[in-house]
Amino acid sequence: MTTDIVQTPGTTVSDRDDLWAQMDRLVREFQRDWFGGSGATAVVRDPAGLELLPALVDVEDHGTSFEIKADLPGVPKDRVDVRVFGDVVQIRGATTAVQTEKGPSYVRRERTYQGFQRAIELPEPVLGEQVEARFENGTLTVTIPKAHPVQERKVPVA
Repeated sequence: MTTDIVQTPGTTVSDRDDLWAQMDRLVREFQRDWFGGSGATAVVRDPAGLELLPALVDVEDHGTSFEIKADLPGVPKDRVDVRVFGDVVQIRGATTAVQTEKGPSYVRRERTYQGFQRAIELPEPVLGEQVEARFENGTLTVTIPKAHPVQERKVPVA
């Protein structure tokens, strides 16, 4: 099935851009309300003023450490930044698409910039100086040792 883009007389490219911007805003609001709770979320911006998207992560508790995984397809390793502040791990980064084609007129272009940021507060104190991060095949894995891991101990019954 193909869809033809037809320009109605009197409609301009900027009208279509406004429509796309409205649709993008509605989708973001839906995702925030449906997946992120009903409260308002602060918009985080990078130094250039561009809105940063939240990085989606999995956090696992392995007993003596936490492991955070984030899929970051298309993001170069040198554009990923991991920092630890007490028991908070912050993951930031960005990717930019470089246009090499000359001449075509885009009807819609969405792949020019994507920044992301995520701060994860861990439920226990961690050893920030021993955090390890590795980036393989587009997946970031951060291993954070716990400061005081709970050890299982057999208690004698008297």
